[in-house]
Amino acid sequence: MSAASSSKPTICLVPGAYHTSVSFESLNNSLRALSHPSTAYTLPSIASSTPFSADAIADGVFIRSKLEDLIEAGKDVVLVAHSYGGIPGAAAASGLSKEKRQQQGKQGGVIGLVLISALLTKEGESCYQKLQGLDLSYTTYNENTGAVDLVPDEFVPIFFNDLSEPDAVSAASSTLRPQAMRIFMTESSRPAWAEPAFRGRCVYVRCNRDACIPTSLQDAMVKASGVEWTVEELDSGHCPFFSVPDSLAQTLVRYAKEFSKDR
Repeated sequence: MSAASSSKPTICLVPGAYHTSVSFESLNNSLRALSHPSTAYTLPSIASSTPFSADAIADGVFIRSKLEDLIEAGKDVVLVAHSYGGIPGAAAASGLSKEKRQQQGKQGGVIGLVLISALLTKEGESCYQKLQGLDLSYTTYNENTGAVDLVPDEFVPIFFNDLSEPDAVSAASSTLRPQAMRIFMTESSRPAWAEPAFRGRCVYVRCNRDACIPTSLQDAMVKASGVEWTVEELDSGHCPFFSVPDSLAQTLVRYAKEFSKDR
C-alpha cells in the first residue's frame, strides 16, 4: 500500500445476510484501482458452526472488534454496510466516532456511515419486524441446521435482477452461504446513526431497482429513523457491488473524502 493510500480512511465493508467477504471482491478491486484502502469481513452468523446461538449481537461484537483493531492503530474508518449488515454494523460503530475519541485524547475513529439498501432498526427493533409484509418465499428454514437457505433459482431475480450474464449470476451466487436464523429475531442494540456525533455523516444508498428491499421500504426506514440522511441514488438492484462496482466505489470514495474534511 502506498503512503498516499495509507493516509486515507479505511473503508470497512460489512456484508448483508447470506453474503461473505468474497462478495465484495469486485468492489475491493474497484477501490484498489482508485488507490483507496478497504477491508471486508464475513459475519460469524454466515455458515456458522453454531447457528442456533449465532445472532445479530454476536455479529456486532465481531465487527466492533475489527473496527477497534483499525482505530486503535490510529486509522480513520468509513463503515459501509449492506442490507442486514446495517444492523450489526451500526451497533458496532456506536461510541467509536472520531469526535468522541478526540475528546478522549485518542487517535482514529469512525468518521462516517454509508448504508447500502440497509435495514435501519432502532434499539429494541428486530430485522424480522422490518421484513414483515415482504415475500420471502426465496428462502427456506432448515430446522435441523438452524439456518436459512436460499431456494435455488428463486433468489436470483430477488438479489441479481440487474445481472444479465449467466456467468456473472453464477459467480455472484457462488459467494453466498446459509444464514443463521436467529439474526432475524435479535433485538437491535443502539445504532451509531442515532448519535449526535454522526449528524451530517450518515449516507443511505438507495438502490432504485432493488427487488429484495423495495424502495418503498428503504424510504420508509429512512423517514422512520428520525435522522437526517444524505440519500444517494444508485441505478442498481439489491447488490450493486456485483453489478456496478465501479460506480459504487466512486460513490464511497467521494463520501470518504467528504467525511475526512476538518478531521
